[in-house]
Amino acid sequence: MTSQRAIRPARETDSDSTAALRWSPATAAAVMSSSLDISLHDYDQAPKFLQGNPFIRHGYRAYLSPQLCVKSMFWWTNETLNIWTHLCGLTFFVLLLLYDATFVMPHYQVSSFDCLVVSVTMFSMFMSTAYHVFGCHSERAYKMWLAWDLTGVSFSIFAIFLSGIYYAFSCFPFWQSVYTVSVACVFGAAVRMAFEPKLLSEEYQWRRLAIYCTWVVYGIVPTVHWIYLSGGLEKPIVQLLLPRVLIMYLICGLAFFFYVSHYPERLCPGILDFVGASHQLWHILIIFAFYWWHNTGLIYIQIRNHYVCT
Repeated sequence: MTSQRAIRPARETDSDSTAALRWSPATAAAVMSSSLDISLHDYDQAPKFLQGNPFIRHGYRAYLSPQLCVKSMFWWTNETLNIWTHLCGLTFFVLLLLYDATFVMPHYQVSSFDCLVVSVTMFSMFMSTAYHVFGCHSERAYKMWLAWDLTGVSFSIFAIFLSGIYYAFSCFPFWQSVYTVSVACVFGAAVRMAFEPKLLSEEYQWRRLAIYCTWVVYGIVPTVHWIYLSGGLEKPIVQLLLPRVLIMYLICGLAFFFYVSHYPERLCPGILDFVGASHQLWHILIIFAFYWWHNTGLIYIQIRNHYVCT
């Protein structure tokens, strides 16, 4: 097993002293690790199971005890912003749920089902945070928390679909049931995949992504059907809600692009290890996507309270 104490960067020579004074996230991490006597690894020193992004060159934690994993939340590593973006996102959605329960639900006569997206988002944010905190403990812990992280993603996609189908087809119970069952089947397959050890390996990463992409693209089918059942593009409800659905797809598509492509760190390996990496952008965009969909749901609720099925 790799030692918990990694080889730290060599001290700068006198000729490098001027450059050493220049602040950067990497030098800040080196100073922190030296002052706190903690271990940070470079990419080549990190265990293979942590080498998922070759363009992130510095700041890896490895083989930390659970207690140190928790303490490392306050270290400056390449996971710090991954942890705190979704931890702050979790806090935001907890407060949003409390606000909805106190002010929105009584005013708009919202049912408990209407809080589904926010509740599931909290679960997803928690699992993502736990994955980034404890994934460095061991390979077994990494795979276990990765499975729960993927499960959180699956629940989030399922909740977005379910809420959209619930509202869009509220006047068409047959099609509401058809699409709910079809999405539930894909959800079950995605969760089953998340807990299949073989499918958690790096060689199956693209297959996992393909399943999620297919699931998301499938959402075009009920969207087009809803437009048809609603009377076409010229109907006010379609003109109001369809742009929001398309923007949701745009936000998620951009987030997925960063997640898959490893841009922008691919353009400058080692420079964006701590701030500005693709996974951080993925986290921020996903938080915004959930909030956008939450507000879209509120708009539909207002419409629903003023119209009846014909």
